[in-house]
Amino acid sequence: GVANGCLVLVGDRLVQASNVLPFLILGWTDQKWVVGLLNAVTAVGFTIPQVFMARALENRPRKMPFYWLGSGLRIVFMGAITAMLLWGPTDRPVLLLVAFFALYGLFMASAAISTLPFNDILAKSIPANRRGSYMMWRRSGSCILILLISSPIARHLLSAKSGYSFPRNFGMLFAIALVFMASAWFVFSLCREPVRPVQRRRITVAQHLRRGPRLWRRDAAFRGLLQVTALTTLSSMTLSFYAPFAKDALGASASVAGLFLFFDAGAALIGNIVWASLGDRRGNRIVLIGSGATGVAGAVLMLLACALPVTPVRVPGLGALPVPMLLVFATVVAGSFFAQAKMVGEQNYLLEIAPERRRPSYLGFNSAMQLPLALVPVLAGAVVDRFSYAPLFVLSALGGGLAVARALALREPRDVSGDQTAEAM
Repeated sequence: GVANGCLVLVGDRLVQASNVLPFLILGWTDQKWVVGLLNAVTAVGFTIPQVFMARALENRPRKMPFYWLGSGLRIVFMGAITAMLLWGPTDRPVLLLVAFFALYGLFMASAAISTLPFNDILAKSIPANRRGSYMMWRRSGSCILILLISSPIARHLLSAKSGYSFPRNFGMLFAIALVFMASAWFVFSLCREPVRPVQRRRITVAQHLRRGPRLWRRDAAFRGLLQVTALTTLSSMTLSFYAPFAKDALGASASVAGLFLFFDAGAALIGNIVWASLGDRRGNRIVLIGSGATGVAGAVLMLLACALPVTPVRVPGLGALPVPMLLVFATVVAGSFFAQAKMVGEQNYLLEIAPERRRPSYLGFNSAMQLPLALVPVLAGAVVDRFSYAPLFVLSALGGGLAVARALALREPRDVSGDQTAEAM
């Protein structure tokens, strides 16, 4: 599991949606809502299959075959994206843009097929009070490799020195990412899956779909977690648009994505240890509070970047940089802390409150009920196109503040023994 995490995250960062792919999209169009559409396609592609996968998995004692299926499809669709970028017609940007979104959506749908089995196998294999440590080792190892491998590769391939023109340079990134990710999926497929009791009765699709609203009504912890997730998603708009801001307002080239990856991985290395340790010792509620707080910090830093003059200062090793760019780098750091807390807190809190036999349904409907949030990045891009970046960052700060307030009202599952979730649902 740890080796899988290290390899898959090294590949993932080479084609990261927040740090790298905005420069690919902006190479084809200058419309910011299209950058937001990337995140919407990610959310929709990743969400819808999980609703039906939850029903398919719930009464099956072994989930690993579904992981194999999803991983195989991911290799196929990522390979198709790679081929398109390397050999597609560069004089037809609209065609490439549409094809990219279609293939990327299918890639994310394949990820959804393998993610539910992965999370269920993880929950069966690792006790609740050790999951934070597991995620810490998994992500800490990957952060070191990202600093040593992903960041230098991205910075070189996206610079003029690489010799690759657009979008061939991004095609090379996808090709290298594919090698790491395929290796990661192969490694995890070799793990031995524990077999646990499962729900024997197979319900109909209609019964399954009615279960989601029932979980919302009857399980207060599940409902509260979804509310926190919605608010932190609003706060996460900052992460989707600091790269376009750096390109538009500060004239940054695509090679700055390598620096973004460097600061992101360095901060993740520290943040991962902090959040995992807090989650193991004090529970995941405090991690959810931290995700909202760091979301506010990132938005405030970007508001300062919008307000400061573009005055160059010399930075050792980087040369002359405008002062707002330093704040963008600080936002990358805050955003990394935010992303780590959001991922660790939400995933582990959900695994703790979900009854074991209903876990696939909780995981599937947790994603499904976030589907309307897929519109948030598109609307955020429209706000930037219509107004500017500053109003967007104000909304992000507001979302983070409200997330903190709602997370403070959540219960900590480990502290409440009598309040059980609705096992009979």
